[in-house]
Amino acid sequence: MTLFLRVLLLLLLAGQAWGGCFPSFPNFGRWPENCNEWWNDSSLTFWAPFNDPGAPLTLNKGTGSLSFTRATTAMRIAIDNGYLTSTPAGTLRIEANGALIEWQRTNLALQSEALGNATNWVATTMTVDNNTAVAPDGATTTETLTASGNNATLLQSYTGTVAAYTASYYLKRKTGTGAVQVSADNTTWTSCTINASTWTRCTDTRTVTVATYYHGIRLATNTDAVYAWGGGNELGAFASSYIGPTTTAAVTRNADVLTMSASGNMSGSVGTVSFTWTPSFASTDSVLYSTIYDAGDIKSYYWSTDRKVYFTDGTDTSTTSALTFSSSTSSKFADRWTGSSAVLGSNVYLGSSSFGTNYLFGHLKSVRTWNRYFSDSEMTSISQ
Repeated sequence: MTLFLRVLLLLLLAGQAWGGCFPSFPNFGRWPENCNEWWNDSSLTFWAPFNDPGAPLTLNKGTGSLSFTRATTAMRIAIDNGYLTSTPAGTLRIEANGALIEWQRTNLALQSEALGNATNWVATTMTVDNNTAVAPDGATTTETLTASGNNATLLQSYTGTVAAYTASYYLKRKTGTGAVQVSADNTTWTSCTINASTWTRCTDTRTVTVATYYHGIRLATNTDAVYAWGGGNELGAFASSYIGPTTTAAVTRNADVLTMSASGNMSGSVGTVSFTWTPSFASTDSVLYSTIYDAGDIKSYYWSTDRKVYFTDGTDTSTTSALTFSSSTSSKFADRWTGSSAVLGSNVYLGSSSFGTNYLFGHLKSVRTWNRYFSDSEMTSISQ
């Protein structure tokens, strides 16, 4: 074997041992997609993959370290088994779509995992059997709801302000084929398509006034039965991740605050950023909740029809066009800037502003920054 072939073989073996970041047969000469910027572009200054629940703040490239705070526990969907899993305070939640960033929310539904608790839940022409099946968190705490008449209901009362509330429940069909509905006000009901093999989180959003309202579940057809778990009722126009369990009082999940050091990772004068974003909600809006935000005046939160996310130094007056957000659909975004006189603060906020507003409510994945201005073709390659 010639010296060249020996060296090539060692490189190929090293590529397997080091995560595949060397070209491999039959793709010799073509760098693996996940490592392209790492090896071919020395201007890459920061790369956070957000793909390892066991090491959520891992950096593939960067100066310093990531910082994360959340004062309460929170639930995440485990990548390995799909169960809802409690994550300790101060720990970034990593799910299949990346790092989950959310605003503070409160679950107002009491006894969220004890839907048979008659003190808080009122069943009408419906029987409730407790702890009958494995729940989305892996525990046997699922209730079976069986209709003993048409339009059977399970309701809980609450006092609302003049605002939008979103009710949510995990449901799975047991028997029957009739409509299964949920409501945040016991006036208008939303049908939810469920099956017998998988859990579906069914939600309904309604604007209420200051009065007593009821959120709950309705089975349209007598004798139909469903499995139900994880009751939720939040002040907001869409459901955030499940907050629980609740018992005799509401439970609050604090905001997720994720930052990186600006020094060495991001320039206020010239640069490029790319990331993947998966929203938790579906709507049409002209402003994206802030995704990259520094403590000074570099921001990234404007949408436009060319699917770019623009940075602004605080004096930008550009208009924006509406864009439809598709819930749970991942999209890649990129931005570039040059000639800016902005002075970066000490930290750059990923997924929120530094003022406790404009939270992403979704997932960030593979955030990268470069200290140069990308060409049009390069922008296309990293945002598609």
